Amino acid sequence: MFKHRLGRYEKVERQGPSRRDSKVHEHLVLRGEVGYLKHDLLHRDMRDLYRYIERHNQYSDWDAEVYRRYRQEPLRFDAHLDGSLRIKRFVKRAWVRLPLRPLLRFLYMYVVRGGFLDAAPGLHYCLLRAVHEYHISVKAKELQHRERWQSDAK
Repeated sequence: MFKHRLGRYEKVERQGPSRRDSKVHEHLVLRGEVGYLKHDLLHRDMRDLYRYIERHNQYSDWDAEVYRRYRQEPLRFDAHLDGSLRIKRFVKRAWVRLPLRPLLRFLYMYVVRGGFLDAAPGLHYCLLRAVHEYHISVKAKELQHRERWQSDAK
């Protein structure tokens, strides 16, 4: 929690579908103190699985473009960013270079983040996240092939 007037969203200048980074995962820049809730905040999303998959299909399109761009950038720390944001951006650039990302995503969500504690719903959610990571990988390869095909056609 924070005072509304003391926070703003980071302005990210991007063009095309790679704007996903600022559309969906806005970074809040705060001046002042941050407060924390003492109890859990329950988010009860009553939309069905169809809507979830439909939304994540679009997210995977955006993410594929972001992954493609991150792979082209050098693996470096952005000196102009604050500490935690600098680390997050570095981890993203490193993540897109790893093999077996869908499996790693599943293991991270199910084991490290404790998805197994939620029994069947936890397993389903972790599998959906792994499939989402797979879709991103396939779509990023598709973008790469399309770029090669277009450059060869010229």
